[in-house]
Amino acid sequence: MTREKQTVLVVDDNPDNIALINGLLRQLYQVKVAINGAKAIAMIAKIPPTGL
Repeated sequence: MTREKQTVLVVDDNPDNIALINGLLRQLYQVKVAINGAKAIAMIAKIPPTGL
């Protein structure tokens, strides 16, 4: 049975940092990216809570 990857949200305004972190995490996690805090909050608001 294949487990679904957990999702990680990476928030950074530096494209080099995003590329580095994405490269490190993408094999183990589904990586979502936001380039600032406002965009991260908007992305999180669209995701239904889990495990409650």
